[in-house]
Amino acid sequence: MEFKAYLAIGEETTRGTKQAATVGFIPLTDFDLPIPDYMTKKRGEYRGEPSRLGHTLERRMGQKIEGSFTFPVFSEAGTTKGIVGTIYKHFMGKATSAQNASTGQYAHMMYGVSDPWATANLGTKALTLNYNIIAASGAIRNYPVLGARITKLKFSQKPGDDLLCTVSWVAQKLDASTAGLSSPVYALPTALVSTAFAWPATGPPNPQPRSRRKRVTP
Repeated sequence: MEFKAYLAIGEETTRGTKQAATVGFIPLTDFDLPIPDYMTKKRGEYRGEPSRLGHTLERRMGQKIEGSFTFPVFSEAGTTKGIVGTIYKHFMGKATSAQNASTGQYAHMMYGVSDPWATANLGTKALTLNYNIIAASGAIRNYPVLGARITKLKFSQKPGDDLLCTVSWVAQKLDASTAGLSSPVYALPTALVSTAFAWPATGPPNPQPRSRRKRVTP
C-alpha cells in the first residue's frame, strides 16, 4: 500500500514534550512509517532501586523508535520559519547567526561541537516529527514522534532534479495519533546562494556525495 505524507516539524523546549502548534511544513518525497520497537532487553536500573534486590512481579522494558525521511532542499519551511535550518542545527549541535547592518541579510553558521546537548548548545531541546499521513480517501491522520534527534544527513541530486536531503533520526516514542494538521503551507522554492566562493572558469567541480553520522542516545 502506498501512502502520501508531509511533515510538520516543531522544536521541543524539553525533550519529549510534544510540539504540534508552532511547526514548519515540509513536503516528503520518501519516508519510513514510524513503528516503535519494544526491546526485549530489560532496562538498566540505577543503584539503590528496589528491583536491584532481586526478581519482582513487574519489569520495565525499553522502547525505541527510529526512521528517516527525504525532502527537497529549500531554504525555508512553510508557516514557521527556520525549521529547515533547525534540522541542520540539531544534527550539527550548534548554530550562530549575524545580521549584515548594510543589507539586513542574515548569515548562519552551523558546526559540530563535542557535547551537542550541553546547556549552551541544544540543551534539553529535541524535535517533534508530526507525520501527517494522507489515506487514499483523502483523510489525514497525524502520527507524532516525540523526542527526535537527528543521527544522519545525506544529500543527493540527479542532473536536472531537486537537491534532496535524507534525514535519519532516533526518538523516544510514538505518541497517540490525532487528527491531521491540515492545510499545510509550503515555502516557495528559493535558490541557495553563497558568495563565499566562485567557480573556476572551467565550471564547477564534480563533488563526491558524502554523509556524516553520529551516535545519539535514544
